Amino acid sequence: MTRLSLQNVSKSLGNALVLKKINLEVHPGELMVIIGPSGCGKSTLLNVIAGLEDTDEGHIFFNEQPVEHLAPKARDVAMVFQNYALYPHKTVFGNLAFGLKMRGFTKPEIQERVAAVARQLNIHQLLLRKPRHLSGGECQRVAMGRALVRRPNIYLLDEPLSNLDALLRSQIRTEIKKLHAVLKTTMIFVTHDQIEAMTLADRIAVMNQGRIVQVGTPDEIYERPKTDFVAAFMGNPAMNLFTGQKDAQGRLHLHGNTLQVNASPGGKDQTIRVGFRPEKVRLGIDTGLRFKGRVTVLEPTGADVFAIIDCGGEDVRCRVPRGCLTVGQQVGVSVQTKDLHIFNAQSGHRVDGVKRP
Repeated sequence: MTRLSLQNVSKSLGNALVLKKINLEVHPGELMVIIGPSGCGKSTLLNVIAGLEDTDEGHIFFNEQPVEHLAPKARDVAMVFQNYALYPHKTVFGNLAFGLKMRGFTKPEIQERVAAVARQLNIHQLLLRKPRHLSGGECQRVAMGRALVRRPNIYLLDEPLSNLDALLRSQIRTEIKKLHAVLKTTMIFVTHDQIEAMTLADRIAVMNQGRIVQVGTPDEIYERPKTDFVAAFMGNPAMNLFTGQKDAQGRLHLHGNTLQVNASPGGKDQTIRVGFRPEKVRLGIDTGLRFKGRVTVLEPTGADVFAIIDCGGEDVRCRVPRGCLTVGQQVGVSVQTKDLHIFNAQSGHRVDGVKRP
C-alpha cells in the first residue's frame, strides 16, 4: 500500500494558476475522494499526481520517495477516465491485457489476472466483444478492469461514473466500494457529486478555486464544515444560509430573532452567516431560530419530501413528513440553537457558534 504526500504543489495552465499550494496526505490503502465545482482544479491535480502534467513547484511523494521527476510509467499509477479511453479495435480481453503485455507479463499470468478481474466486475461474458458492442456501463466496467488488472501503487479515478444513468451509477459505486475493501489499495476518486463523495470516501478533500479548503471524514465535512462554501456545497439539498448581524453584546439578529451567540471575539457589530441543514428544521414554533412563511414548493424524492417555505422573501428548505403540508399553506418552523452553524461573512470561515440554552 502506498502513502501519497503532496507538499505545496502549484500548477499554472497558460496564465491561470490552477493549483495553489496544495498540501494533502493520503494514507496507505485509503479511498480519498476529491470533490469540488467544475473548474476548481480536481482533474489537473489528478494529472499532476499521475505525471501527465508537470508541477510548477512543490513535491509529490510516494512512500516518502519524491516522484515529481518521474515519467508516468515509472510512477506505476493506473487511471480511469470519464470517457473510458478504451482501444476501439481491441476486444475487452485485449483492452484488459494490453498494459500487462507492455510490462512483459507471461501469457499464463495475463490469462489469470484478466479472468480474475473479469469475474470481479461481471464482464467475463464480454471478453470477446469490442467496445462498440458494449453499453456505457459495460465500457466503464472494462475501464475499471483495465486499471485493476495491473495492481498499481495508486488508482486514480477521474469522474468515472458521470456518464452513467442514475441506477447504473449507484450500482458501480457499490462495486467500487466492495473492490476497495478487498484490494485495500490507495485510491483517489475525483467527482463533483456529493452523494458519490459521502458514500465512497474514507476521507474527503473539498476543493475550491485551486485550493483544498477542508479535509475530513464524510461525517466531519457534513456536520462541521470549516467554511460557508463547504457548508453550501456539501449536502443535497444544500444547507440553508442566511446573513445576520452580531452586535457588540454578542447577540445575533436575524429575521426578527435575537439569540445570544459566541461567534467571534471583539466588542463591535459584525456581519455573520448562519446556516442549518434542511433535516434540522422542525415544523411549529419552538425555541431557537424561528421563521413564519408560506409553502411555495413541495419536492417529493421518494422516501423524503422537501418543502420550500417563503419567509418574507427568503426561502427556508426543510424535510417534512409526507402529506403534512400543502402548497400555499402558512406555517411556522424553528431550528434549535445547537443545530446552527456560524460563519464569518467576510472570510467565510467557521466561528465558534451559538451558545446553547
